[in-house]
Amino acid sequence: MPRGGASKATRIPEGSNQQKLQQEKEEAQAKQAEIEKAILDNVLKQLREKVKELDQDSWMYEAPRHSHR
Repeated sequence: MPRGGASKATRIPEGSNQQKLQQEKEEAQAKQAEIEKAILDNVLKQLREKVKELDQDSWMYEAPRHSHR
């Protein structure tokens, strides 16, 4: 019997535990990527709205195209 008192027959294979941990890590990374994508999509939407708003208001900041003499 190996040291530690556990026989090989009752021991959980390390590979399956590592695979489970790896899968959980990948799922967490995928979830984090989804969250970041949602944030970036929202920021992009806000920026596009602001650009549209500024384009509509830009005529107020242009120099006059004619002069009165």
